[in-house]
Amino acid sequence: MKKLLFILSVAVLAGCNKNDDKVVQPGEFRMSKSIHIGNSNTDTTYYTYSGDDASYKVSHSNTSSIYNNVYTKNGSQYDLAFYTNSTKTHEGFSHLTASGFIDTGRVTNLSTMLFNNRDKIYYDANNYATRIITAYNGYTNDIKKFYSGGNYNYWIYDLLRTNPLDNTKDSVVFEYYLDKPKLTEFYMFESKYGKLEKNLVKKRSTYDLLNSGALKRTYDYQYLTDANGLVTRQVLIIKDQPGNVITSNDTTYYEYVAK
Repeated sequence: MKKLLFILSVAVLAGCNKNDDKVVQPGEFRMSKSIHIGNSNTDTTYYTYSGDDASYKVSHSNTSSIYNNVYTKNGSQYDLAFYTNSTKTHEGFSHLTASGFIDTGRVTNLSTMLFNNRDKIYYDANNYATRIITAYNGYTNDIKKFYSGGNYNYWIYDLLRTNPLDNTKDSVVFEYYLDKPKLTEFYMFESKYGKLEKNLVKKRSTYDLLNSGALKRTYDYQYLTDANGLVTRQVLIIKDQPGNVITSNDTTYYEYVAK
């Protein structure tokens, strides 16, 4: 584990003494463990790294099964293998661009030999992901992403189903904590799907573009950070609109390891 280099933060982090306003450089740490608590269930994930290879194991409090997802570097792609306990259930690949970002991928369900999902990702000249299309059996997610100041400004999110009458089209608008930099990935290989956002998300608001742009859902994020600026706890509150009806109130705890 290499020696950590700490630098003075240019922004005061909530909950930290001014003399301790130090954050690590983005990417110096990566996730080692996360515990997600919500919907009367607890999910615990352990992350493992070995050179360019990585994997993560997930256990759920409502089942004895262990889910293990393995990513093995193979030239210009990652080979994917997903297991339930010791049984391989899915396999696939994620192809890398010359810049090291994933631009295409496919996962096959081994029990049916049908694809589980197929992915296509587009990037701009600054390596921000501008469009992600994921095709599943029976529907496709098509997300166009727009940026401002290194953060998301908004998404246009199309959910396309076999029956066009079931399609949805949303605008997702983002707000950020401008005093809280985003220093790590929140899921495996997040940074391989484009340059990370500059700050931590404060709020997402979803508007129904097929219903006169009516607000239909909000996502509010709250964070606890350590002296280095790393998120140790995230609270996510989801509310259906109108009416601010809480449909989910989840908490996730994070632990890290230095690269």
